[in-house]
Amino acid sequence: FFAEAGLEAVISHQGAHQHYRADDIELIQGDFFALEPQLVAACEGFYDRAALIALPEPMRLEYVNKLAAIISPGAKGLLITLDYPQECLNGPPFAVSPDWINRHLGEHFHITALESLDVLADNPRFVNKAVPWLTEAAYLLERKVPSRTRA
Repeated sequence: FFAEAGLEAVISHQGAHQHYRADDIELIQGDFFALEPQLVAACEGFYDRAALIALPEPMRLEYVNKLAAIISPGAKGLLITLDYPQECLNGPPFAVSPDWINRHLGEHFHITALESLDVLADNPRFVNKAVPWLTEAAYLLERKVPSRTRA
């Protein structure tokens, strides 16, 4: 990432995570579920290309709750998902439908569907397993201000 951007990253370690930093960009590598909120408190953006779709349903819900817990209100993210008839192929990647996104992320994020494309022809693994359709979708997520519950 940094080389393609023409930047030289400074690498450091903090707990179980490796940090890559150049200019005002920092990438953190490590166990997402072990990520401490203070490490990303100033995070303004995030990108999920293959994390959510790599997780089975129970872990996917844990991922959404963890993401909501550590991302500050107003931070924006780009989420890329795949959707297909799950019964045709055992994941990962797992199918994540637009309905699932709205149902489970909508409580925590403003969701804007950016694009949805038929990508079956570009994915031989799915074609070879006779998956009838495969959709890749991109979403803009913006962390909502958490609602306060009455005591």
